[in-house]
This record gives sequence, structure tokens and C-alpha cells, in this order.
Amino acid sequence: STQAKTLFPYTTLFRSILLSYPGIRIDSASKTLILKTQEGKVLDSVADNVKVSFVGAGNYATAVLIPAFKEAGAYLKSIASATGVSGVHAAGKFNFDEATTDTNQLFSDPAATALVITTQHDSHARFVLQALSSNKHVFVEKPLCLTTIELKKIEDLSNELRSTQVVSPILMVGFNRRFAPQVQKMKQLLNSVTGPKAFIMTVNAGAIPADHWTQDYEIGGGRLIGEACHFIDLLRFLAGAPIVSYSRTDMESATKDTVTLNLKFADGSS
Repeated sequence: STQAKTLFPYTTLFRSILLSYPGIRIDSASKTLILKTQEGKVLDSVADNVKVSFVGAGNYATAVLIPAFKEAGAYLKSIASATGVSGVHAAGKFNFDEATTDTNQLFSDPAATALVITTQHDSHARFVLQALSSNKHVFVEKPLCLTTIELKKIEDLSNELRSTQVVSPILMVGFNRRFAPQVQKMKQLLNSVTGPKAFIMTVNAGAIPADHWTQDYEIGGGRLIGEACHFIDLLRFLAGAPIVSYSRTDMESATKDTVTLNLKFADGSS
């Protein structure tokens, strides 16, 4: 039209080029790109029979968790990430079978024995429930969930699976403090103490901006749920008894993440 010619006096012809690379295929059903990084790895150890897939390819996963699983000899099957870029990078670096943006594919993959959940905190409970329902073993980064409602759903499903299956999926939360060599030595020494124990733990985890996603109670749960859970688990391990009660005192701070917690354990320790 005359108006169109006035607005766009020059006609430009745009052409696109589709590049195809060996080992890459497009899943038409999920509309995602799947990168085949290798074909037919040889199983050369017992650990290789545990085929692990990762949901999430963030900094902690690529810097800590994936190297740890690889060093342990686990077979790295698939890795899923939201955009695909970080997943493809991790797949190539750590020799996964494939990378994808189709997260559901990991849960339905019959070849995957276990799933590692390393996404933002608000998705942990949903992915754990999906993994257990798919009869997959699960390693989930802390926290396990953000609410008591989510915790109840996970507990109910775990109990149901244990009561109906000969071998039910294992669920493990990524609490790592209790496995440190120094902590193991402390636990060994405390085993000889028969009476209640008194613990005093001071933690300075450094400042995190108020607008950081972990400070968002809907997404990250705040620093108590998202981070202090590490140290609560450590005290629970050292006490060797369940927590029966607690009290909390909030200190003045800009981000409201500075608190004092008092824990009471079933054996009288505190």
C-alpha cells in the first residue's frame, strides 16, 4: 500500500540458515533441542550401573555436585536446564549422554536410575514428588521443601511407597556438613557421652542483598529455610536425637535474616 511504502521505502529480503551438527537432534514432540554428547559408554564399575540425571545446571551443580558424582563413578545420563545453554555446556564438559530443556523427559526416562534436583528452592518439593512417583531415587539440594504442606505430601508419598513396594526409592537431602571429616571425629568422641549435651554454634554466612532470590520467601524461603537448615541438621546429627521443640529470637537487621535459635532434643540436649 501507499502507506506501507511510505513507512518502509526499502524492501529487505531476510534469509535464514539452519546449521546441522553431528550428534544433535530435535525432539519434535517437546520442541526442544537434545544434544547427544556421546554414544554407548562402557559400564566398567558397579557405580556405572547407577545412571544419574540432573535437573538444573547452575553454578553449584557444575562446580560441586556434578564433579562429585563423576568422581564417585556414577554414569551421567541426562541434564536439563531451562534455557539449554548451561545444560549443553555441562553435558560437554562432564560427558553426559545428552542435554535437554525438556525436564519431564528425565522423569519418564526408564534408563535413569536416580535424579539430582538442583534448581531454585520453590521447585524442590514438586520435582521430588514427581521423581518419587516415577520410582526414581532422589538427591535433592537443601532445602527439601519450603512449607509444612509440601513436607507432608513428601512424607505421605514416601510412606506409601515403602508400604507397597519391596524396594522403594531412596530420598536424600544434600546436607553435607555431617560428612566432613572433622565432624565425623566429633561425632565419634561424642558417642561416649551418655548424658545430655550442650551445643553452642555461631554462624556468620555473610551478607546477601535483600533483593536476592534466596531472600524471597516464595522462591527461596529466606535464609533460615534455605541455608540455616544446614547447621540445624548438623546439630541434629551431633545430638543423635530428634528435635522436640525450638524457640526463635530475631535480631535487628536490614534483611531480617539474623536470628538466634534455641533447639531442644529428645535426649535432653540443647
